[in-house]
Amino acid sequence: VWQSSRDSLLRVALGYFLALIAGNLLGFYCGRSQRLFGAAYPVAKVTACIPPVVYLPYAIAVLPSLDSAIIFMIFIGAFWPIYINTMFGVYNVDPRYVEFARTLGADERRILRRVIIPAAMPLILAGSLIGLVLAFVLLTAGEMVGAHTGLGFYLMYHTDVGYFDKVVASMLLISFWVFFWITFAFDIVQARLLQWQRRIG
Repeated sequence: VWQSSRDSLLRVALGYFLALIAGNLLGFYCGRSQRLFGAAYPVAKVTACIPPVVYLPYAIAVLPSLDSAIIFMIFIGAFWPIYINTMFGVYNVDPRYVEFARTLGADERRILRRVIIPAAMPLILAGSLIGLVLAFVLLTAGEMVGAHTGLGFYLMYHTDVGYFDKVVASMLLISFWVFFWITFAFDIVQARLLQWQRRIG
């Protein structure tokens, strides 16, 4: 079961962190331009409504392994909430803050680091949390479809053979990892990134 945990956490980590990088970079780029935001935001909202599970058969057919197909599905599922929230958060930063910073002599890099990122951070973190929840949901769904390792496979296999004690154990282990990463680890990161809000309050 610990090998299944390791394989599952590796898949979810790869898919989720790729989504974090791509979603944040693209979200910042589109959010900083009114024209790009006007074109990208409506398309992203519509595309995000497509269930990521529908991509799995095509990913299995195109990608070299089932592992890569599951990671791709996790990436797609986590990408859209991260991208949309980042783009929306950056776009809606009060322009007066940017103008004040320019008046004080800040260059574009400093404005991005000291003004735009902190102001957009609550929405960025909200999208990141939604993406993390979806990553775990899609991980389990993908592993139950056809994987040969992982907690989803472990749960499905022992359900089929009737070992319900191991089914309960796998459910508890999945719940533990979800609780640890979503409730504990993510809260620590969020508190660290938003500590400036407490100082202002």
